[in-house]
Amino acid sequence: MSSIPITHPQTDTTDSTDRLRERSPEPHLPRFQRAGARLLLGLCSVVPLGGLVAILAYGPERPLSIAMGFGVLLWTALMIAMFGGYAFRNPRLAPQTRRAWLFLMVIGAPLTLPVYWAKHVWSPPYRRTGRPRRVVETG
Repeated sequence: MSSIPITHPQTDTTDSTDRLRERSPEPHLPRFQRAGARLLLGLCSVVPLGGLVAILAYGPERPLSIAMGFGVLLWTALMIAMFGGYAFRNPRLAPQTRRAWLFLMVIGAPLTLPVYWAKHVWSPPYRRTGRPRRVVETG
C-alpha cells in the first residue's frame, strides 16, 4: 500500500501576539514599499559615490569642491543613519551580520550603501506561507 502523507502543525508554545508580530510586515521597512520608493532609495545611495567621483574629477582645491564635499559628507551621514536603521531592523539579518553591515557602512559608505541597497532593499519582499508543517508518513 502506498504511504499517504499526513500533515500535523508543529506544537507551538509562543504567545499569539508573537505569532501575529511575525506575520505582520513592518511597513516602514523599504522592502515592503513600492518599487518607485525603493528605486529612489537606490538613487540616493549612489549620491555619495557620485559626489566623491565629481570632487576628484573637478579638483579638490577649488571652493566649489569644498562646498560640494561638505554637502556630500552631510548626505552620506544621512544615508548611513537611514540605511543603518534599516539594517538594524532587518529581520532577515543575523545580529553579527547587522553589526558587520553597520561597520562597513561607517568605514566605506560610498561603496557599501549601493551594495546594501541592491541586496536588501531592492529585492522584492518575501511572503510567508504560514507556519511550517511537519509531514508524517504512514505505512
